[in-house]
Amino acid sequence: MRHKKMFYLIILLGLMIPTLALASVSVYVDQEKITFPDQQPLINADNRTLVPLRFVTKALKGKVVWLAPTQTVEIEHSVGTISLTVGKNFAYKNGEKIPLDTTAIIKGDRTMVPLRFISECFGAHVYWNSSKRKVFITTQLPPVNEFKGIPFKPEDLPFKGGSRPLERSDRSSARVQYVQVNDLPIRLSSDYIIYGLTVDNEYIEIKQYSSINIPAPMYMIENGQLSRGRRYTSDLQESTIFTYKYPVQSRLEQALGERPVNLADIEGFTFHALCEGNFRMLVIANPLYQGEN
Repeated sequence: MRHKKMFYLIILLGLMIPTLALASVSVYVDQEKITFPDQQPLINADNRTLVPLRFVTKALKGKVVWLAPTQTVEIEHSVGTISLTVGKNFAYKNGEKIPLDTTAIIKGDRTMVPLRFISECFGAHVYWNSSKRKVFITTQLPPVNEFKGIPFKPEDLPFKGGSRPLERSDRSSARVQYVQVNDLPIRLSSDYIIYGLTVDNEYIEIKQYSSINIPAPMYMIENGQLSRGRRYTSDLQESTIFTYKYPVQSRLEQALGERPVNLADIEGFTFHALCEGNFRMLVIANPLYQGEN
């Protein structure tokens, strides 16, 4: 009896594996679902999404030249030129050699190219929702201001209670930038762009893009000190730019008997990241702050 059960289990698993391998991948560009008439997008052995080359011309508005003798693709776009060869683990962007974490292939008489690499080379945001097997690409983006920091030392914004400084914030390369809400969006690092901030009695909502799908850490500034770090809450939104909600009040602080947050006393909100190993902090003034006239 045990052998018969094992036999049926093996048969069942054998039927499931092809189904998982053939599960479809949906691609959306600026909220519009893209239709692929023949060869569909696929996930390769490197766990990377590949799409038919014609996708580049149709959805990302690039001009493609196929060089058959060398199996090389040249793509011209308003932001520059990309060249990659089938089977090679590198590409060229505007003549600069760039390593790839996967390769282009030929499948079903179609050239399949790495979706994230091509999209990001064209300045688009990319987000992969693994649970829904959906790729979201945003090409229509507002102009972004670059981070322009000044030297920062931990004593400029010490932690309330004397906690240890943030990672690498005590190095001479550490920088901070103080801004108003209307100065956004700002590129905090290669991984983060802060697009907007709104505040109400329940949440601080931060509209941001993260290439690593993890939002930048946030602290409040109160009496010139860093305090009240907050964890975010957010649904898996079908977009590349997320609105992360940080609760104003903390259940832990309430359980410890700390006084509730009075937003009128909060001077600003900080977000920090590492850029090429260097500490960066963006301080956004709280629009509800009433401590100074």
